[in-house]
Amino acid sequence: MAVDLMGLGYSEITPTQDISFTAQARMLAQVIDALGIERVDLIGNDSDGAIAQIFAAHHPDRLTSFVLTNCDVHDGWPPQQVLPLLQHARAGTLVPIFQPLMDRPDLARERHANGEQVPLFRSYADPSVLTDEVIRLYLQPLLSSPQRIAAFQRYWLGFNNTQTVAIQAALQTLQVPTLIVWALQDFFFDKKWPIGCATRSLEHGRSSKLMTPDCSSRRIGRQPRSTAVAVLGRVGVAVGGHFARCSSASHATCAAARYSLSDLGPLTNVLPRR
Repeated sequence: MAVDLMGLGYSEITPTQDISFTAQARMLAQVIDALGIERVDLIGNDSDGAIAQIFAAHHPDRLTSFVLTNCDVHDGWPPQQVLPLLQHARAGTLVPIFQPLMDRPDLARERHANGEQVPLFRSYADPSVLTDEVIRLYLQPLLSSPQRIAAFQRYWLGFNNTQTVAIQAALQTLQVPTLIVWALQDFFFDKKWPIGCATRSLEHGRSSKLMTPDCSSRRIGRQPRSTAVAVLGRVGVAVGGHFARCSSASHATCAAARYSLSDLGPLTNVLPRR
C-alpha cells in the first residue's frame, strides 16, 4: 500500500489544511484506520522517512516492523541540494522549475546529460527509467491546477527538522524489529546519517540492524526490486501481512514499487494508487 501524501500525487486537500510532516503522520494513521488495518510493516524513504519516524514515535503499537531507507533523519535535513527548491516554494515559483520537464523532457534529458543537476533526473541512478510517460505521470497531478500547484508548494514548506528532533526520545523506546537500509552513494543523504539514526534515535529498539549496501544507486528507493528483496528478506513480512509505504513520489514510482513487490508473490498485500 503506497499512500499519496497530502499536497502530492492525486491527494485532495483544502487550502488551509495542515500538511506538516506531523500532520502527514496523523493522516497515515487515519488511512490505516479507514482500511481496518491494525498493524503494518512500515517503510519510509526520502522525506517520507521523516514522516514514518513520526508515525512510529506516536503509534508504536501499530507497527509489526519498521524500515528506513535513505531519508531525512533528526536535524540533518532538509538536504542542502533542495534548499533552492524551498526558496522557490516560498516565492511561489516552483512551476517554472518543473513545467519544462513535462513540456520538453527531451531538453531535460539533454541538460542532465551535460552535467546539470536537473530536478527529478538527479534523483535516479538510472535516469533512463524517466520516460516521457513516467515524467507526465509524476508531474501532471502536481501542476494540473492552481489549487494543486499551491498544495505542492505548501508541501515543501513543511520541511522543518524540529518535527524529527522532537521525537528522538520516543524513538529510543521503540520496541519493534527495525531495519535501516542505506545506499552509500546517495546524492542527498550522507552515509553518516544512518549511523546517527541507529545510535542516537533507535539505539534501544529491538532487533535494530544497519545495512549499507555498496551499490551505485544514489537513491535506494529508486531500485525497488533489490530494495524490496533485501527488506522483506530481513524483516520477514508475514504472508498476508499489510505492507505500508509512505510515498512522496507520485504515480510513476508507485508503479515501479508495485511491480517489484507483486513479483514476490503472496508475501505482501499491495493496494495500488490510482
